Order: sequence, then C-alpha cells, then structure tokens
Amino acid sequence: MAKVIASTKDMPREQWLELRKKGIGGSDAAKVLGVSKYGSPLTAYMEKKGKYTPKVTPATEEAAKWGTIMEPVLRDEFRKTINKEREAAGLKPLRVQQRHALFAHDDFDFMRTNLDGVILGHEKGFGILEIKTASEYLREEWEGEDIPNQYYIQVQHNIKVMEADFAYVAALVGGNKFRYYFIDRDDEIIKHIVQMEHNFWNNYFLENIPPTPSHSDAETEMLKILYPRSYDEPVTVLPVQFADLVEKIDDYKKQQKVLKELETDAKNKIMFAMKDSGVAFAGPHQISWKENSRGVRPFRIKLNSRKEQKV
Repeated sequence: MAKVIASTKDMPREQWLELRKKGIGGSDAAKVLGVSKYGSPLTAYMEKKGKYTPKVTPATEEAAKWGTIMEPVLRDEFRKTINKEREAAGLKPLRVQQRHALFAHDDFDFMRTNLDGVILGHEKGFGILEIKTASEYLREEWEGEDIPNQYYIQVQHNIKVMEADFAYVAALVGGNKFRYYFIDRDDEIIKHIVQMEHNFWNNYFLENIPPTPSHSDAETEMLKILYPRSYDEPVTVLPVQFADLVEKIDDYKKQQKVLKELETDAKNKIMFAMKDSGVAFAGPHQISWKENSRGVRPFRIKLNSRKEQKV
C-alpha cells in the first residue's frame, strides 16, 4: 500500500494546490508522458515550479464545479450499478469507499494521487475507482470499450501509486449517459510510466532544467499567458540554429496549404457522391455526414482495416 502524505478532508484548495506541486499526480502523468491535450512536460514543469497557472475560463470553472458536485453521486451510482450486476451473476457485492487523503508511492515518493474511491471485496484483489464527467462534445472519445489514452495513463499511474490490482472508471458523458469501464493493471505500461516520471522529476524538476518545448497547443497557450507583451528593445539575436527553424516554418506552411487543398478536394468528391445521405461506406471505411441538433452537417470518417471488416 501507499503512504498517506496528508489528509485532504476540509483542506483549503490553496493548500491542496501547493501540495500538488511537490509530486506528480495522476492528472499530471499524461502531461509528463507527452500524451495529454491539456498539457506537456514543459507546462507540467512550469506549473510545479509556480511559474505558470493555466487560464481558468468560465466554461472550465463550471465544468470543474459540476465535476466536484457529481463525484459522490456517480460514486454511489457506480456502487449500485456494479452490485446489481454482480448480484445477478451470483457474486458478492463490492464495497466502494471514499478516501480523503493524498497518497505517495512507498518507493517513489514523487508519484502521488488523490483517489475518487477504493474498491474492496473484489475477487481480483484491491482496486481503485476513478470518476470522470465529460461534455457532449467529447462523447466520441468515450464510445466503445476503451477510455481516452490520457485517462488510461492516469489510471495506470494511480494503480502503481496504490499498488492496486485493477481499476474501474465511472463516467457521466453528456450529462445523461452513465457508463463504467474495467481497467486491468498493465505492468508494461506502468514500467514506462515510472521511467518517464522518474526522468522528469530527477533530471528536469530537481535539476531546474525545463523540458524542451514541443508541438503541444497547451504550450502555445502557456507562452501567450507568460509573455503577453512585446518590446522593441533590446533586440534578441538568436543562435544560428534557429535560422533552420524559421526556414522549416515557411516550408511547413507551404506543405499545409497543399495538403489542405488535397483534403478539401477528396472531401468534396465524397460529399458530392453522398448528396443527402447521412452515412456511406467506401470499402471497409465508414463516412458520416449527418445533420446535428444545431443544423450543421459535420463530416467524419472512421477507418477500418479489411481484416476488421471481414470479422
């Protein structure tokens, strides 16, 4: 089991945020591994150094508020749903408990987590519960049997911190669709997570060396917040290797223009062939061009291999 760093019951949010900077939490894991659309190794580093705070918009603030409000409701709904199914299968009911604590791994103190719940009485051993709320715009990410990659990394991070055997993820999607997922412990992924987080914490954070900037849109937003103004003096002379980057940017823009024209050409040919049809198939691939509630027809494709099509 993990060790308790602090009790979070009735802890002021400001104190909780400060504690978050002293380790890598579950929501940081995907950023550190470079697979999060909400951050990157560089943004995680800057946040934990206290040099950057992501911009809070009314929409994100509202989402966070309702996520907090819905957490106990969804935890209880998960408990009722899973135990009803287990009863029908002749299995013993599970105990789903809340833990008001910040945990750290026994051996890797920088690996930390706040849990949404723990699961006891399961035949596979000790488990954890992760609760998510997702907007209607993210519904497609939660379809099927898999959860989004960044949350899979978060879950495996939390499993490692607690040395749990499995996890359940309970999600409310679009405000009205409840579903849950069973996530088994993946030791191969966990080994990679530990290596990447160890490298981030010891070779970057503790050494005060920022990670290299990347393609992350979250980094672009961070840089706009950190440097909102410009000044004519002094003039900066960049090292000579930056000349190559400047030339690449110009080349990339030209390539993007050509690729965009090719993409539009292909889409127009398909839409002209579909006319007013909402769904079409091109070999094993599915095309959706349906009118939504706002009167817009988004164009989407779903690629399928021929092997999958035969199955």
